[in-house]
Amino acid sequence: MKHYLIIDEQYTWWDCGRSYLCRVVDMLHMRYVDEVLFGHEVVEKLPEIVKAWVKIVRRRANLPR
Repeated sequence: MKHYLIIDEQYTWWDCGRSYLCRVVDMLHMRYVDEVLFGHEVVEKLPEIVKAWVKIVRRRANLPR
């Protein structure tokens, strides 16, 4: 199981960024989160992550690729 944190709100990141950055680093160090996606990275990277999920599910279920 993997945990993703998606930060995609301008107010949250740009106005409250410093305190959130500390929390993000803490969550990574404590392994509460495996990966953090920021802004447009959500649009770019999320499809790749979902493809990896599909491969895992197909492998577990022995479904054709």
